[in-house]
Amino acid sequence: QIFLTSNLESHSLRNHRRSHRKSLAGAVDRVEDCHDCGIVFTDIQMPGSVDGLMLSRLLRRIGLACPIFGTSARCDQVLRDECTSSGMDNLLSKPVSRRAMKEALLSVLPNE
Repeated sequence: QIFLTSNLESHSLRNHRRSHRKSLAGAVDRVEDCHDCGIVFTDIQMPGSVDGLMLSRLLRRIGLACPIFGTSARCDQVLRDECTSSGMDNLLSKPVSRRAMKEALLSVLPNE
């Protein structure tokens, strides 16, 4: 299974503070649902209180061992280092080409 995230919780700025705790709790519930995932793809910048870096930390904290790939239009070394320290396996530059996707998938699939 592949767990794709694009928006775990989206809120308007007006409701952001009030709903921060509720949003984070909801995201954690959804994160716990992906224990059977084989690969996770997530955007780095998502609306709401959980971005891709926090999602990666949460997934690792609950013991998810599958590969996590982040995507971002900004792929400088600083962001790559942040992704690595959050538990991501790779950062793909947007727009993600078929070749980059194939290489990323082949890098984590078992050799047969």
